[in-house]
Amino acid sequence: LPGKHLALGGHDLGDALAQRRAHQPLALAHGRRGQGVEALGDAARVVDHLAGRQHGVGDAALGRLMRRLIMPLEVFSATLMTAIVLMLFGGVVARYVFSQPVGWIDEAVSLAFIWVAMIGAVLAMHRNEHLRLTMFVDLLPVRARSYVHAFSLVAIAAFLMGLIGPAIEHVESEWIMLTPSLEIPSGIRVLAIAAGMILMLAIVAVYALKTVPMHSLVTAILGVGTFVGLCWWFAPQLTDLGMFNILIFLCGLVALCLVAGVPIAFCFGCGVMAFLAFSSSVPLVVIVGRIDEGMSNIVLVSVPIFVLLGCVLDATGMGKAIVDLLASLIGHVKAGMSYVLLGSLFIVSGISGSKVSDMATVAPALFPEMRRRGNKQPEMVALLATGAAMADTVAAMARMQEAAERMAIASVQNVLDHFAGHLDPALIVNAKFLKNGTC
Repeated sequence: LPGKHLALGGHDLGDALAQRRAHQPLALAHGRRGQGVEALGDAARVVDHLAGRQHGVGDAALGRLMRRLIMPLEVFSATLMTAIVLMLFGGVVARYVFSQPVGWIDEAVSLAFIWVAMIGAVLAMHRNEHLRLTMFVDLLPVRARSYVHAFSLVAIAAFLMGLIGPAIEHVESEWIMLTPSLEIPSGIRVLAIAAGMILMLAIVAVYALKTVPMHSLVTAILGVGTFVGLCWWFAPQLTDLGMFNILIFLCGLVALCLVAGVPIAFCFGCGVMAFLAFSSSVPLVVIVGRIDEGMSNIVLVSVPIFVLLGCVLDATGMGKAIVDLLASLIGHVKAGMSYVLLGSLFIVSGISGSKVSDMATVAPALFPEMRRRGNKQPEMVALLATGAAMADTVAAMARMQEAAERMAIASVQNVLDHFAGHLDPALIVNAKFLKNGTC
């Protein structure tokens, strides 16, 4: 075997082993059966030993190091989440029991929420849990996937690097202002955006060096750099195109990123950033300001509370009790377990905001009985996924609608009216699904 393969990693290790299999018939053909096989076996053991020493042990050490570095973020996020729940509960008790509202609670909850959101984005990046479209990537050959995967990571890194500077600028501009109730610098709150982007960039860099072959990573960096350079060079011409830039960046670039498996949030982020940077004079700090404004909405605090309630349902067994109640009521009719499945999703979704928790609560309780009654596994999974998606627009959004009405937030009200308008269509689709589908 060539000596260069002995010191290289995962991809070259496969090439080395493939080359060993290609050399083996040649050795046998020359009448050196025993010597050839023995020599090739020794070479393979050397390759395996060196690769294991360099990659197996190195990856394990890197994994342990990453876990030690991520654990403080997990503890900090859980602490902030607990503080949010306690502050909201204390605010409700102070307002409605003692008639003594505490003015600083909303401000403190908003500050904690933006940190929870950004740290949650960092943890999702570490766990590879950001939503992405992988359908097209799975259709590609194995060799091409490494290049597409490298492009996805480089695109994420480019977006984060493009916004870290404006995020720091936004922190500096907000630091001179004090919050109304707590009277602390407002920069402490928006510092979460810059910190989250820096941490995500570090995780992406480590993940890229760990999982992507070097030649694929270099190719992706050159490709993205060439695209950025061309856009910067032709920026005056792009400015003259006017609204056609929407088709180029907000349609074409976003579609390309979606197909390549870039997380959906970063797809639209890359499109918007490229549109503003290369075809307009709007500074990128506007994007950071919109991120700050979006996460400062107190209504969005209901999202992690819904997720927490879903975890409580799953952990305490209350969800299974709801399922058992519905099964005892309508489980005996024709296709009754399918009705129970949809009804359970509708009820549980009204309490929880986590589809993972909803399905983890309903599926283990119902799938064994549905399988025993003759339901097919693909049909059960399709019914579970469809019901979970539509139940989310019915129950959870209705409660957010009520919260928005009480808080008289006009802009949020318009958005929630749009979602609440899906109530009747969701019910009708569920009814048609039960009538004409697997039931």
